[in-house]
Amino acid sequence: MLDEERIYQAAVNALCELAIKDMGLATESFMAHEAGDRSRAEAAENARAALVPSRLKAEENVLRAEIAGAIAAKDSIARLIRSDAGDLPLQRIEEIVARFTRTFDDDVWRAEQQLANNLEEQAQLGTK
Repeated sequence: MLDEERIYQAAVNALCELAIKDMGLATESFMAHEAGDRSRAEAAENARAALVPSRLKAEENVLRAEIAGAIAAKDSIARLIRSDAGDLPLQRIEEIVARFTRTFDDDVWRAEQQLANNLEEQAQLGTK
């Protein structure tokens, strides 16, 4: 599961870098507006708007990595339960697996919903 963790961390780092750029541009826009420099404020706002497609793609990468990580974790836990189940009937083992991995199913479902929204937003921007 270390690969999934590294991929997820890289995706989160990329998204954080974009958030930092966005905050810097927002600050620059605010300061320019306060100073009465409309052209500089507008340039900063335009630069922020130009970051939106990159931000959406970075969010997509985070969500895809989150989904992959949750699936890998679920599979790993299911393997451990099955290998330690001993002589329990198969149906009972699967009930235990389902109970202990349900949270991962919920996490995957939630991330898939967010991903669908993200992809729709990207399509609306014409970035996909």
